[in-house]
Amino acid sequence: MKMRGVFITWLIVLVGLLSLISPSFSATISISQPGSDSGTVMQGIAFTVTVSGLSGSGTVSLTLPSGFSVEEPLQKSFSSSTSSVSWTTVKANQKLSAQKITATIIVSGTPSSVETDPFDVISPPSLKVSVTPSKITSAGEKTIQVTVQNWGETSAKDVVVKLDLSQATGVSLVTGYTPSVSLDTILGGSYGSGESKGVSWRVKVGDSASGSILIETSSSNADTVENSILVSVGAAPGSEEVTGGGGGGGAFIPPTPRQNLTENITKMPKIEKRKTLEIIPGKGLINNTKLQSAIEKVLKIAKMDENAIQNLLKLSKAISGNLSASRQFSFAENKSKLRLELKYNGKEKVINFMVYDRVPKSFANSSDEIRVIAPNANISVIEKDPEYLFTYPELNPGDEISIEYEVEGERNSSVIEETYLEVYAEGLEEVQLIEKICTPFERRCHNNTIQECNEEGTGWIDKEYCEYGCNKTTLTCNPAPQTKPNYFWIWVLIGVILAIAIALGIWYFRYRRM
Repeated sequence: MKMRGVFITWLIVLVGLLSLISPSFSATISISQPGSDSGTVMQGIAFTVTVSGLSGSGTVSLTLPSGFSVEEPLQKSFSSSTSSVSWTTVKANQKLSAQKITATIIVSGTPSSVETDPFDVISPPSLKVSVTPSKITSAGEKTIQVTVQNWGETSAKDVVVKLDLSQATGVSLVTGYTPSVSLDTILGGSYGSGESKGVSWRVKVGDSASGSILIETSSSNADTVENSILVSVGAAPGSEEVTGGGGGGGAFIPPTPRQNLTENITKMPKIEKRKTLEIIPGKGLINNTKLQSAIEKVLKIAKMDENAIQNLLKLSKAISGNLSASRQFSFAENKSKLRLELKYNGKEKVINFMVYDRVPKSFANSSDEIRVIAPNANISVIEKDPEYLFTYPELNPGDEISIEYEVEGERNSSVIEETYLEVYAEGLEEVQLIEKICTPFERRCHNNTIQECNEEGTGWIDKEYCEYGCNKTTLTCNPAPQTKPNYFWIWVLIGVILAIAIALGIWYFRYRRM
């Protein structure tokens, strides 16, 4: 019994010592990022990794998967007064699935490891906003419709759309409508497949209304998008009320220039000049800090380093050679227009294709004077001089895009020679080509089924099953065969009738004759 007591005592002491020298075995590791969806982190945005439940003193070393970076030392010390260690600058620089981050904890030379739950790296939310109409030219009650779509993969949270009439005279909100509307959360998706939500207002427009109606779409975890609607009631002849999209969805309309919009403008003959462009690979990014900042904002990254800049320059070189481009100038009805047309001839998909375009001051002194139409683009004004950055979530082989600038008044067609253009992108992706195996809408007989080639020419679709076979000449179902009389049963019936007649004859002669 004495030896047993000693053994239990030493066992208790040993357990106590182990608890002192190996407290890290109870530690846990977690990740957090404001605005991210559960089980994910947003690409290019810093998040926090925390190792908790520490006691004693020692070191914690972080092991990051490939494609991650951190601006802090990977190893940090802790003491008896510290129960947790955190890294707040961890970033995932590319989209990934089922990632884990490991921390190794060493206390008194005894290592232990903890691992995060698996998480995915997805793109942050990106709001694409379209506004209808983009221009109001007549009085009366009008409906303003705003559609917000999330082009990112992370949910856009706390989305609010605000209508601002402070810069429009003669315009008021119809009773019952509020200027600020909450859309709550807009779910994400892959490249344009995210959720869409809409909001509408009714406004009263007076007979001499003018100015701009401003629309601001904000989110707690996405960039703010600003749109505007030009109001010009009683405008010059030839003006039209435009019902197309706006702003993030493709049109940017500046505040109305301070001039007499109702003056009678004599129609001028149309002047045109077209120039084919040779796109030179981008180099202005190196010293243009404002362009760098605009691209950082588009790509949701904190600060580009030299490697990131060089990567963008390499992508610019790869894309520039696969673009055909032209610039066109025209003048009509006292409006001058500059139009840029691009066609992508490459074989890879371009991710976040960016067009940096500089308009000469001889065309407009400020971006406030220009109306920009760029379908499907997110538009950023880099400089009011003016300089723009147009971003397209993706550009596929054969895609064409157009960007048009419009100002009031006549400009000289020589402005077409003074423009400047560069292109950039976040990355390139291989496009999986599907081999065509048939001519679209062609038909054939396959066993007892009529099949038709699909619209893309990549497969056959069953159209009709033929019970009696398929005619390969007419490509129609064979008709049902004609039924022939069954003579067997006719002869059986005749035999039965004869047998009955014979039986009756025998009966008659045997019994009636007697």
